[in-house]
Amino acid sequence: MKSHLSLLGIFFCLIFDLQAQVLLGQVPTEQNTSRIINQSNSLSVPCNVTNVGVLTTSMDSVCPADSFILDLVFTSGYGTGMSFQIESSLDGINFSNVTGANYYPYTIKNQNTTKYYRMMVDCPSSGVMFTPPIIVYNKQREDCYCTPLHPPCDSNYISNVEFGNINNSTLCANSNADAYTLFIDTGISTGQFLRGLTYNLSVTTASGNATVQVWIDYNQNAIFEFQELYVVSLNSPPNISASVPITIPTNISTGITRLRVRCNAVDTAFNMISPCDYFISGETEDYDITINSFGATTLSENNHESSIVLYPNPSNGKLCFKNISILPQKVSIYDMLGNLCFKDDWKQELDISDLTQGSYFVKLDFESNELPLFKRIIVAY
Repeated sequence: MKSHLSLLGIFFCLIFDLQAQVLLGQVPTEQNTSRIINQSNSLSVPCNVTNVGVLTTSMDSVCPADSFILDLVFTSGYGTGMSFQIESSLDGINFSNVTGANYYPYTIKNQNTTKYYRMMVDCPSSGVMFTPPIIVYNKQREDCYCTPLHPPCDSNYISNVEFGNINNSTLCANSNADAYTLFIDTGISTGQFLRGLTYNLSVTTASGNATVQVWIDYNQNAIFEFQELYVVSLNSPPNISASVPITIPTNISTGITRLRVRCNAVDTAFNMISPCDYFISGETEDYDITINSFGATTLSENNHESSIVLYPNPSNGKLCFKNISILPQKVSIYDMLGNLCFKDDWKQELDISDLTQGSYFVKLDFESNELPLFKRIIVAY
């Protein structure tokens, strides 16, 4: 009798152990076969794929800083001898391998544009098969910036921001619960900036002493990173502007990006530097600014720089050219903020007397494949 009980006990222990293995993913089931094939290759049955399955994504729409997971859901015929490769496409037609993505689940990082994905499954007996394409959308960049949090507007707020051609004076710009405002890229609340040039940014706050910080999203990934931070002041008195010089990097992308300005009362427990975290006082203002492609870096790259001469410089309202080996087609003149002030067909001598006194960039465009030429001049009467 005891021997029968012992055998029965061993039987139940084996059943319990088998169930435990299934729950832990150690025994093949319809749900966990993918993990076994991919991770341990422990199945002894050769593959014979009749239905390739589907590729899934953990996120349907993403911001550039998001990470998401692509995974493969099997159906039937999976076994030994298989290989995998995730492919991506911009149009859903022309696919190429995602480097290193020959396993699953696989994490995609830093997707900057909407893409299609599919999984290539290769089984020696069945041949190469592909899952149906799936699409992962990129959100609009402006929808990806964090919204900073404050209590409703109080006496500690940003009263003026000056940067390039931005000169924006406000009371607390937004009286809603988060004391946050985005100023769209028009009028005096936006600016255009040249790579390689230095601009003075000044911020004035009201009421008590304040910390003032700004960020510029130079890499356009919708994240205000530490290397994009400028500390304007850690203790700015009220109604007195605090300023910091900002040199626009020469190696960044052009186009519209985001400037963030934050202030916070010095005498609070939340006296910290953060682009997103809750501040117990203060205000945040965002501005869409434009980075232009001409400036110091363009001049250094231009192969005409040593030959063409603009004169007189300083100019008294007349602009002439010499040492020209390739005739320009167009002449454009920009002020130091990037505003177009003059444009005409190229002539040996141009009348620029309508320009006010100051420094300008002259851009020469050529009909051939030559790079544009930028030269700096001064107008003085």
